[in-house]
Amino acid sequence: MVARVTPVTTHVPVATEASVQEHVAAFAATARAAERVLILRAQSSWSGPTSIVAAGRTIRIVEGVSQLAILDELYSLEPEELLAVVTPLTEDELGSAILLQAYHQRITRLDVWNLVPGLFGVRSQDVDPALRAIGQNWLPEALLRYQPATRWPKQTGRPLSTGVVIRLLLAEILGISLLEEIDAARVLEQLERPDARTRWRELDEPTREGLTTAAGKVLGGHVVLALRAAASDNPISIAAIGLVADVLWPAGGRSSLQGEALAARVRLEKLLGPNIEERDARALADASIAAGLRREALGDDGFEHILDQAEALAKDLGWEAGAAQSRFTRAGMFARLGEVGRAIKAWLAGAADAAALAESAVRNLSGHAFAARYASEVFAAQMAVRLMRWMSVEVKAPASLDETLTAYVHDTGWADRALSATWVGSSVAETAVAYEALVERARDRRDREDAAAAALVTGETHAGTVIPVEQLLERVVVPLSTRVQSLIILIDGMSIATATEIAQDAQQAGWVEVLPDGHPRRLVALAALPSLTRFSRTSFFAGALCAGDQTTEKAKFAERVGGVAFHKDDLRAAGGHELPRSVVDAINDGKRKIVGVVLNTIDDALAKHDPGGTRWNLAAVQHLRALLDAAALAGRAVVLTSDHGHVIERGGEYRPIAGGSGGARWRTVDSGALAKDEIVVMGSRVLSPEGRAILAVDERLRYMPKAAGYHGGASLAELTVPVIVLRNARGGEIPGWPDAVPQTPTWWNESATVGAAPAPTKAARRPARRVTEQTPAMFDIEVGGEHESSLSSRLVASDLYRSQKTRAGRHALSDEVVTRAIDVLHTQGGRAHRDAFGAGLGIATTAIDQTLAALRRLLNVEGYDVISLDRDGVTILLDVDLLREQFKVR
Repeated sequence: MVARVTPVTTHVPVATEASVQEHVAAFAATARAAERVLILRAQSSWSGPTSIVAAGRTIRIVEGVSQLAILDELYSLEPEELLAVVTPLTEDELGSAILLQAYHQRITRLDVWNLVPGLFGVRSQDVDPALRAIGQNWLPEALLRYQPATRWPKQTGRPLSTGVVIRLLLAEILGISLLEEIDAARVLEQLERPDARTRWRELDEPTREGLTTAAGKVLGGHVVLALRAAASDNPISIAAIGLVADVLWPAGGRSSLQGEALAARVRLEKLLGPNIEERDARALADASIAAGLRREALGDDGFEHILDQAEALAKDLGWEAGAAQSRFTRAGMFARLGEVGRAIKAWLAGAADAAALAESAVRNLSGHAFAARYASEVFAAQMAVRLMRWMSVEVKAPASLDETLTAYVHDTGWADRALSATWVGSSVAETAVAYEALVERARDRRDREDAAAAALVTGETHAGTVIPVEQLLERVVVPLSTRVQSLIILIDGMSIATATEIAQDAQQAGWVEVLPDGHPRRLVALAALPSLTRFSRTSFFAGALCAGDQTTEKAKFAERVGGVAFHKDDLRAAGGHELPRSVVDAINDGKRKIVGVVLNTIDDALAKHDPGGTRWNLAAVQHLRALLDAAALAGRAVVLTSDHGHVIERGGEYRPIAGGSGGARWRTVDSGALAKDEIVVMGSRVLSPEGRAILAVDERLRYMPKAAGYHGGASLAELTVPVIVLRNARGGEIPGWPDAVPQTPTWWNESATVGAAPAPTKAARRPARRVTEQTPAMFDIEVGGEHESSLSSRLVASDLYRSQKTRAGRHALSDEVVTRAIDVLHTQGGRAHRDAFGAGLGIATTAIDQTLAALRRLLNVEGYDVISLDRDGVTILLDVDLLREQFKVR
C-alpha cells in the first residue's frame, strides 16, 4: 500500500474545470514526443472529467496525491494517450523520473492570468496592467468559462485594453453579438430582455459583483445601477427605473427633494444599491430617455409597457405624484394638460397673472417628450392660448363693412381657426371644462361681431376696397394673367379660417405669397347673397352676378376670360394617376393664360364629415397638392380662393321654415316674421327669388335638419371670401406682384402681455372691436423716444457700429433697417417670432432670412451672439446687455 503524502497547500490555487481544460488543450497541441505528462500545481481536489480529447489526442486527468501514484498513471498510459496531473506536490516531491517526461520538464503553475494573453492572441507585455487589478481572481476564470465556441476575437498587433476585455465578457454573458458596438446604451437595451437578465442573475456572485464594478469603470456608473437592478428578482424595466430617476434627480439639480420624494429615493436603493451618486442616477435617466424615445420612434410595442411600469414604480415608491412630474410619462403629459386648464380657468376668473401662467403651461406641455404623440391635445392648448391673446387685444369697432371684412380676414378669421381647434377639446376633464368656458366667452364676442357686421350688409352693389366675388376675375385674375399664366383653385366652401391654414401649409411646401403693388395685406372678397354655391361660384366664373351650375360656369368662364374650368367629375383620373390627362394638358398649355379648377372637399365635408375637427392642410383637400405640383412644373401662379365660407354645427336652434322655402341658413321673406337673430337683404347682389332674402346671423341658427356645417347666412365666416395669390419659390418674382410680408396677426405668434379675460356680456349685440389693418409699420416707434428708440439710435451712432458697417461694404444693411430691427426686438422684450420681425421691418417673408443673416454679420462681433435664433428655429433673440457692452451703448 502506497503512503499518501500530505503536502503544505498554502497559496496553492484551486483547479477549476475551465482553467484545467485550457491548459490541457495547449499541452495537447504543442507537446513533444517525450513530453507525456502535464503537471498542474493546484489543490488535489479535482471533480471534473477524467479525460478530454484535444488536438486529436486523449488526455487523462487525475489527482496527483503522491509520486508513486503519478508514476503508476504514467506506466498505464496507452501509446497515444497523454496525462494531466492536478497536484500540490513540489518539484522535489515529484522527482526526476516524472519531471523528465513532464511538459517543459517542470511544473506548470495554475495561474489562469497567464492564459489571458493567449485567449486574445496577444503577448503578455501587450496586456493592460490595469486589467489584473480590476479583474482580481474572478476575471480569468470568467473569460475561460464564458469563452464563446468561436473563441474570443483576436486582438493581435494591438494592446489588450481593459475596456475591450470587459465589454466582450459582458456582451457574451448578456447575449450581445461580439460584432456589435458594445457601449452603455447597448448594454442597457439588452438588459430589457428577460433572457439576458436571467443569465445575469444566474452568474456566481463573485463574477457578477466583479463584472458590475468593472463595467462601471469602463462604461459608467449608471451601468452599475442598471446591472444591480437586473440582478434583483424584480422584473421591472431598466428604462422605467430611469424614467423615475429623471424626476428624483432632476437635470441640473434644479430642486431639492423633500418628504415623499426624498423617501422615494431611499426606497429606490433597494433596486439600484446604496449610496447612489447623483451623476450616475442622472446618466441612467438620460440613457433611459434616449432609449425610450428611440423605441417609440421605431414603433416598439414594449415602449407602452415601460411607461406603465414607470408610473407603477413611482406609486410603489410611495410617490405617485412623481409620475405626474415626468416629461416622459403619460401621467406627466396629462398633468401638464391639467396645468393648462387651470391657468385658463384662472384667466377667465380674472386673475391678473393667469395669462402668463397659461403661456408657460403650454410651453411646458409642448416640451413634453410625447407632444408629438398627443399632437391634437398640444395643438388645442396652443390654440386656446392664442384665443386668449386675441380676446385680450383692445381695438376699436369698425365703422364700415369694408373695415369689418378686412378685420375679419386679417385678424378675427384667425381667431375662428383657434376657436375651432379649441372646440375639439381635451380628454382631461378639467381642461375640457376650461376650454368649454373659453370658447363660449369667445363665441359671445364673435356673436356680437357677426351682429355688428350683419347690420352693415346690404344687397346693393358694393363699392370699396373689398372685392365682390363677381369682380375677382376682372380685378385680380386677369391683371395677374397679364404677367404670368395662372391657375385658379377654387375650394368650394373654404372659409377664412381654413384658408389661413391651407396657405401656411402651401408656403411650407415651397410657395410664396404675393400681393399686387400697393397692397400690404391680403385682398378681401365678398360673397353673393345668399352665400350659396349656385350664386357665388357661378358669379365668380361668369365675372358677373348670376345663378347657375357647372355648365353655366364653364361657358361663362370661357366667354369672359378664355379660361377652361374643371369640376368634380372632371378630376376623376385613370388608375395610377393623380390628375387626369386633360387637366395636366390644360395646365401645361402655354397658350392658355387662365385655368380654373373647383375642389369640393370642404363643401362635401359640411354634409358628410366633421369640418370642425379637421386640420385643413394640403393633404386634407383632395387633388390640391397634385394641382400645386402641376402648376409649379408649368410655371403658373396660383390663385387660391373660394365662393363663400361656412359655419360649423356646434349645437343651436333648429327653426323649420314654415310655409316658405330657402336653405340651411336662409329663407324667403314670405316664410315668417323677421327675428332678432336674422337680417333681411334686398338689391342687385341678392340672387334669391324676388331679389330679397332673410339670412341667419347667429351661427347657431339653422332652418334645415342637422348637418356637419352650413352656409348661406350672414355671419362673417360665410360672407367673407379668401383671396391668396402664390408663386412657386423656384420661379422668378412676378412684376407688379411683390412677395408679401408675413400675414399672421402679431398675437398669433407672440405671447404679448395680456391682462385678465374680458367679462362676458349679454348686452344687445353691437360692434365689439376694431382691428386696424396691420401694415408693415405696425411696430413703428416714435423717433427720439426715451426707451426703445434710444437704444437703436445710440447703436447706429457708435464707433464700433460704423466700423462694422464699413467692413460689410455695399452689402451692409441701411441704418434705417437696423434701427427698426432693434426697435422691433427691443419692444418685444428681446425676442420676436420671425413673422412679427418681418412684418415689423416691412420685408417679405422671402427676405427675412437674408436680412437676419446680414444683421448678425453686422452686430455679432468676434463671434458673440448679439442677435441669434432660438432653438425653436423661428424666434429671433436680441441680447440687449451684450449689445450695450459690445457697442459701448449706455
